[in-house]
Amino acid sequence: MDLEKVGPYVIEGKLGSGGMGTVYKGRHEETGTLAAIKVLSPTLSREEGFVARFSREVESLRKLSNPHVVEFYESNIDGETYYFAMEYVEGETLTQRLRRDKRIPWREVIDISTQICLALKSAHDAGVIHRDLKPSNLMLTTDGKVKLTDFGVAQVFASAKLTVTGGIIGTAEYMSPEQAQGKRVTKKSDLYSLGAVMYVMLTGRPPFRGKTILEVIQKHKYGQFDHARTIVPEIPYWLDELVCQLLEKDPDKRVPDAYVLSRRLQEIIKKVELSQSEMTMSLDLGGEAGAATTVAIDPEQQAQLQSETYASTSPRGSAHFPHESGGTLMREMMRAEIEEASRKSPVAQFFDNTWVLIVLFLCLLFGFYLWYTKPDSSGTDMDGLVDNTEMSERLRFIDLDWKRASKRTEAERLYSRGVQQYIAGQTVQAYETFTSLAALLKSSGDQSELADRVQQRITEMEESKEDFVTSYVQQAQAHLSAGDLVQAQTLISGLNVLYGNDSRIRELIEQYNQAVKERQNGGE
Repeated sequence: MDLEKVGPYVIEGKLGSGGMGTVYKGRHEETGTLAAIKVLSPTLSREEGFVARFSREVESLRKLSNPHVVEFYESNIDGETYYFAMEYVEGETLTQRLRRDKRIPWREVIDISTQICLALKSAHDAGVIHRDLKPSNLMLTTDGKVKLTDFGVAQVFASAKLTVTGGIIGTAEYMSPEQAQGKRVTKKSDLYSLGAVMYVMLTGRPPFRGKTILEVIQKHKYGQFDHARTIVPEIPYWLDELVCQLLEKDPDKRVPDAYVLSRRLQEIIKKVELSQSEMTMSLDLGGEAGAATTVAIDPEQQAQLQSETYASTSPRGSAHFPHESGGTLMREMMRAEIEEASRKSPVAQFFDNTWVLIVLFLCLLFGFYLWYTKPDSSGTDMDGLVDNTEMSERLRFIDLDWKRASKRTEAERLYSRGVQQYIAGQTVQAYETFTSLAALLKSSGDQSELADRVQQRITEMEESKEDFVTSYVQQAQAHLSAGDLVQAQTLISGLNVLYGNDSRIRELIEQYNQAVKERQNGGE
């Protein structure tokens, strides 16, 4: 049954729903203010420790005041319904924009990212980490403003069990490596997510993609992505490098904070403009240099020069125009000097003949032909000696590799294979390699350090796998509680395909199946 009123807000329509609750469009009955009302799932509100966590996070949201953050109005309880009201934004999400345009021009990407930095700086200064920065949480208003929503909501909606077991909170395509490992998140985790959002805006696709959520998470932890410039060459080099820095696996190698990132983004525009102005200036200077080789003379100057030339050669030179006599004499002296300098010697006159040059050129070609066709036995011997030397050097290095490899036991080589498979994201194959090797070592009574390390790897992978499955079973239960059976069954089906043969994982999935049976019995 749809709600008609929550607190002082009259519900005008439903905006969306998910496993964590439902979002309605409502209007305050006294002020007439439109608001987005998030109503929490009844199952979540009954969770142990939820009320305290909800109150703590909502108090943090009250501190946020920034034009690029969706404004938080209030939170309260209506009967047994927990809700909070936020600013209703007219416009579209970044996800909708990308579906329509595929990619966004790099200058606009810088503008959008700078506005996101302002929102993140405001939140980080207040001690609030977003934890789930993604295109669907970014609203683009009709006047070009960017507003970030769902601040801290991921942590509010995180179940107590999921938090205690170190589960992951966030969206796989934009999740930082530390989030994927269930570690503590910081403001640099938000910056990693922003780097992934910038990457998808520039290229039209996230930095890491995969057939399953687990595959995407593994790539965030260990994979390498293609540079944005290899996909869209017109992206400035500085912007491409900045995105790569934001997507560093090690948080210490990322940009320090959102403020520094916003300054770096503005510097990119200045660098591009400066490089373009320098290129324009060089082209202008090149044009001026070329023009300097030809002197343009206007008609009046040309007539004046012609009259002066006529005067210098006329008989008026010495008697009637004594001041012109000196100029004429100087010109004659200069002409004589030039003629003397340009007079060629007999040798130069001999070579200044077309037929002589042709004969010399033919002689040169004939001499080159004789030199080229003459066999050179010494050169052949030297080539053979060089080839033999290079081959011996290569064989020596190969022998060294063989000696190093031969010192490793077969068990060590199998252990190395399992490690390489895990690094490459082939977790299933790695687990099979480690478990098979552990069985062999145990049957042979091997108590060496290698046996301990193999067992340690198996334990780490099983704990990681159990945490991962636990988090998604909890999400499926939340969807089930909200009545979204299709989404809940989709998650459980995926876990069955991936881990159906694992007895420990089957126990977790059976918890969900038991919840389904209880819900069905309760509905009868």
